Parts: sequence; C-alpha cells; structure tokens
Amino acid sequence: MAINFPSSPNEGDIHQVADRVWQWDGEKWKATGTTSSSAVGAVVVFEGATADAHETTLTVVDPTADRTITLPNATGTVVLTSDLSTYAPLASPTLTGVPAAPTAAADTNTTQIATTAYVQTELGAVSSDSIKDADNDTKIQVEEGSDEDIIRFDTAGTEQMTIKADGTITLTQGLDDVNAVLAVQIFR
Repeated sequence: MAINFPSSPNEGDIHQVADRVWQWDGEKWKATGTTSSSAVGAVVVFEGATADAHETTLTVVDPTADRTITLPNATGTVVLTSDLSTYAPLASPTLTGVPAAPTAAADTNTTQIATTAYVQTELGAVSSDSIKDADNDTKIQVEEGSDEDIIRFDTAGTEQMTIKADGTITLTQGLDDVNAVLAVQIFR
C-alpha cells in the first residue's frame, strides 16, 4: 500500500491511511499507532508527494528489541534510530565479539580483509627452515639435513658460509683470511 503524505503539513497534523495513523512533528511524519493491531509480515510502502517509483518499503518482523524508524522530511533528511551500539558505522568501525569474514584465496593481494585462516595459510606457505629469493638460488638455510645444526648461506646457488652449533664459522668461497677474521668477530 502506498501512502501519499500531504506536502505542506502543519505541526501536529494527523494523517490516516486505512488502519495506520501518522502525525507531523514539524520535521517528519511519525507513526503514532494503528487503529488495529499489525500482523508480523505486514508490508507498508511510503510514497512521497510525487509518484515517481521511489518508495520506502517496511516489512513488519518479530523484533528482538524496540526500534524507531524516522522517514525523510521535506528536505530529504533521513534519520534511522535504534540501539546504534549494536551496529558498526560505515567508516572506521570497531567490531566486538567474534566477527567473521570470508577467507580470501591463497596469494590474494587486494584490500580484502585477511582472516586468521588466510594468515595461517600464507604462513604455512613460508618455509620454517629457510629464507629464499624468488628463484631459490640465494638463501639462508637452517638444518639442511635432519638434526644437522648448521646454518648455511648461499648466493647465486653456491654455498658461501656455514655456522655450526659450536660457533665455528666456515667460509667456503673466495674470501681471504682478513675477511674470515672479520666474520668471526661479527658472529661471536
């Protein structure tokens, strides 16, 4: 049912359509009740003074708390009031409880929210025993073999240095004695 409210009401004016009663408070039409009880599932359609296919439709549901809905006034201002602490604002929301979101596909690189499930998937893709470049030829490796206790440093596919569990540093490629002494001083 479309409701065509008077276009120039005075404060306190009453408008009734069928069993619904509305009162103008100087800014907006407020529902003041019905002449009979509304049933859950009833639909009310609000149409302005101009029938232009732009309506506001409300459907009566079984509410879990009291709500107030204020319809647009003559200037188009819309106010929706309720217990606003139960809703997140559009800008900079602070969520409470345990909010959930869809989990992004692996390797997603967008502004989509990263859930804890996505983060765990991405961390699982990172090896826990090495740091590598894109083509895997420059890396730092921890324990190449089982219980080896050696850290290996490779560049361009060639092992350059190792550090053993006892602190022994072995330089394996192209370094002279001066560099070896300097490396020992840094790592000890």
